Amino acid sequence: MFDVTDNKGVRITLANGYSVSIQWGKGNYCNNRNNPDIDYTGPVPASNTAETAIIDPDGNFVDYNGDGVQGYQTPADVIATLNWASTL
Repeated sequence: MFDVTDNKGVRITLANGYSVSIQWGKGNYCNNRNNPDIDYTGPVPASNTAETAIIDPDGNFVDYNGDGVQGYQTPADVIATLNWASTL
């Protein structure tokens, strides 16, 4: 399942019940973190990096690469996170 989250990213729920949050809006650990032009009334600008988090079926963050939230992830990093979460 795919969900848009607060007009700044997506949450993908995998077949195993785990979800991966991918966010690239103001305040997230990404290139847009301190972008003063983002007001959330329109599309969030594209970003070269995103913040990710893996969430278990009970809604808890899963530690991955030493943290519950991974900042400044490249597209390749996001793919690796999705692949890893799919094996849980």
